[in-house]
Amino acid sequence: MSSIEGASAIGIFRAGAMYALTMLRLLLSSLVLTAFACGARAVPPPVAPEPPLVIARLDAGAAAVKQPPQSEPVKASLTCPTPAVADDVRSCASATGAAPTMQEVVEAELKALSARVSPKLAAKSRARKGVATTPAPGSDAKRFAPRRFEAEEERYLQTVHHYLCSTQGGPNRMELAYGEAQQYFEARHFEEAGVLLRDVALGPPSDLAIYAAQLSLESFNILAATFSRPDCNETLRAHLDEYIARLCTTTARPSAAEGCEALVQIRADVQKHSR
Repeated sequence: MSSIEGASAIGIFRAGAMYALTMLRLLLSSLVLTAFACGARAVPPPVAPEPPLVIARLDAGAAAVKQPPQSEPVKASLTCPTPAVADDVRSCASATGAAPTMQEVVEAELKALSARVSPKLAAKSRARKGVATTPAPGSDAKRFAPRRFEAEEERYLQTVHHYLCSTQGGPNRMELAYGEAQQYFEARHFEEAGVLLRDVALGPPSDLAIYAAQLSLESFNILAATFSRPDCNETLRAHLDEYIARLCTTTARPSAAEGCEALVQIRADVQKHSR
């Protein structure tokens, strides 16, 4: 290669390098001018990549989420009759001393009957003579309100209760127990009557059982309907099924046939009104 050709090549190389350098300077100048024109801007930090979604394998052995314990539905307990009343009327703690004889029980019963009837006769006598009497209350709550026992009635209840607590059996036991319960019923002490009548109805077989069952249901019905005791409605339903199952079987006493028909009809009426 001649010296002229070499010089020409070097010139071309130098010209290209100068052109590239010039373009680089122009680019840098443009960037600087843009920065000054727009103001210094903070460069936001790079956004951290989201962690990858990890789907646990079904067989990875992860602990199962503990579910809250499912409690069994609590069956409402019967509160009619009031437990304190039931315990008190059945308690034999007060039956201390020598047990009364049957003769003493009969005498106490006759005196109680006389004490119960005499006030009624006296009231009728006063009414015939034109003496002002207290008008009968209009509401059922007053009409069925418990009355106080006469002294002779209380004595009879203590005597017969002591006798029942002191003797384990006897041919007249159910009759005496029924008489005690009936005393409470007639004095409109319906909770006590319901307890004692149920004991007679579900006690040893007796011709009085079916009548005790009916009076027991009547006691709880009065408490539910007259004294706003819905718990006594539940008691009535539960005891009604018990009475029918116990007293109205194929081996039931013939004397219970009519009473059982009444119990079955009562159950049909209760089920009808419960729907």
